[in-house]
Amino acid sequence: MRAATRRVPASTRQRGAGDDCRAARREVVFISGDAESNNLSIFGAAAPVRNEAGALIPTAKRASFPMKVLVVLNDPPYGTERSYNGLRLAGSLARREDVEVRVFLFGDAVGCALANQKVPDGYYHLDRMVSAVLHHGGEVGCCGTCMDARAFADESLLEGARRSNMAEVTEWTVWADKVVTF
Repeated sequence: MRAATRRVPASTRQRGAGDDCRAARREVVFISGDAESNNLSIFGAAAPVRNEAGALIPTAKRASFPMKVLVVLNDPPYGTERSYNGLRLAGSLARREDVEVRVFLFGDAVGCALANQKVPDGYYHLDRMVSAVLHHGGEVGCCGTCMDARAFADESLLEGARRSNMAEVTEWTVWADKVVTF
């Protein structure tokens, strides 16, 4: 009996020798294989990884490869909870040994990386959350154009967070297995 297979449009599908079907990078995940023998392969959500011989390594067998995640924040640090939730996720991922995390701040979200924030008692401190991501090996880039539009100086950023640009976020997007936006 064949396992259920979710089909994707032909334009996002690639066929290869020995593969039933393989989704292009960062496309819809689908599963193919023999359900009775539990010989299933999962392709698609993460970037394809190949061994020395060039054969595709199924996701389930990639334990030695860290997943690379880019978290993109757009909303202001306070007023909505999107940046808060994005940094919660980034912090949780950064604590894992099998994940590499990078956070890019666009628009009002660059305010999340400002040092010495003063917030009322009982509020969350996004500067501390950004510091936690950095402390656990994550990287934080802030859109330089967005910083300029808000008159934020490079010196006002937390230690470890840095001014960045569109070229770097483009590189980070290509680097990432998964991109999550808030």
